[in-house]
Amino acid sequence: MIKHLKVPESEAQNAKDFLDSIGALNTDFLPFKKNGSILWPLNFDVEGELVEMEGVPITKRSRDYRRKLPKEIQDVAPRAFDIFGEIAIIRLPKEIHEFSDSIASALIHSNPNVTKVAMDLGVKGSYRIRELKLIGGESGFVTTHKENGLKFRLDISKVYFSPRLSMERQRLSRLVEPGERILDAFAGAAPFSITLAKNGGKVTAVDANPESERWAEENFNLNHIPISNYEFICSRIEDTVESLNEYDRIIMNNPTKSLDYVHLLTPLVRKGGMVHVYCILSNLGDVMQNLSNLSLLTVFLAAFFAWKMIEVIEGSDDLEIVRKVGFAVSALAIFSTIYSVYAIPDALEEEWEEGLFNEKYEGSFDYDGKFIGESEETMFGDLEGDGDVTVESGPETGWYVLVLGAILGVVIYLRVKDLE
Repeated sequence: MIKHLKVPESEAQNAKDFLDSIGALNTDFLPFKKNGSILWPLNFDVEGELVEMEGVPITKRSRDYRRKLPKEIQDVAPRAFDIFGEIAIIRLPKEIHEFSDSIASALIHSNPNVTKVAMDLGVKGSYRIRELKLIGGESGFVTTHKENGLKFRLDISKVYFSPRLSMERQRLSRLVEPGERILDAFAGAAPFSITLAKNGGKVTAVDANPESERWAEENFNLNHIPISNYEFICSRIEDTVESLNEYDRIIMNNPTKSLDYVHLLTPLVRKGGMVHVYCILSNLGDVMQNLSNLSLLTVFLAAFFAWKMIEVIEGSDDLEIVRKVGFAVSALAIFSTIYSVYAIPDALEEEWEEGLFNEKYEGSFDYDGKFIGESEETMFGDLEGDGDVTVESGPETGWYVLVLGAILGVVIYLRVKDLE
């Protein structure tokens, strides 16, 4: 029998927050709802109407590891982390590195399949390898990861593999027809290649990291992929491109450099083929979302000004003011478009080189600034490329707004310039 605090349902959340703040809320038991009241289980007596009754234990383990952390770091500890096999991989802000032992313990106790925790110190080098520091569990980074009915065994500290792209690999496997010729240009441990070869694709995997070749070969065998369905070339893609054939589909999953290889690899795609381009975005996504909002505002301002201009032409005395505002709106519309097309890709590249990524967002990014927005999930959409080749990239939210803003900017400039 344990004591519960009985409060009206309308006051339930306030009561919960108060009990939690003083440590009185017993989180091992469930609250009750009865006759318009909520009964919160207690660790000790508090003021109010107390009811002693048998408690109902919480049997489901919460996976929010932050609930097991000291209160002073619960709000700053990251919510998101990756799981590769039995290893949880988490990126921690520097200010809470001293709590890494507590965080590792909380992660292990909150996730029954996790036995090790590694701190992610960033992706480095031409092989795109994560620098990892073990903060919980036994040493070693070799484990077996399961996804989409397949197994991948590898050393996550020596070869590139992104568990966040599991659903994307499954999505592509549904698109691939048996016999399709596929180039996996930056294969890493070859999870894309193995997934698509399992569905009957004829895959050429390319990666310069010898560890990638080692683990890819092991995983092709582990998943019983016929040798006729794949080949692995241990080389930089630019060094082997002249010896490659024509393909129905090309996968470009190089988080830092995919955009640089679009023009090199698209000639290898047959007419009507597909190119899938992926990269990593940082909090630069916030900048691009703000840019989208700015462009939308520009369109509304431009439309309003165009309407106002009609009044001016019909006899208003505000001609000089209208001319100045018109030039300003025109410049804003044109600048927002130019910025998205040229400055954002450059900023993305510079941020990566300078190591300024605070958070990672898996997604795709079109080189012409067509990606606007961000998400913790993988985001995809289709864009028409040159000729009959389709290049996949992120959603076009804001792109047409940018184009419309630029057109309106030019039109308004021409109209204002000729006002007399």
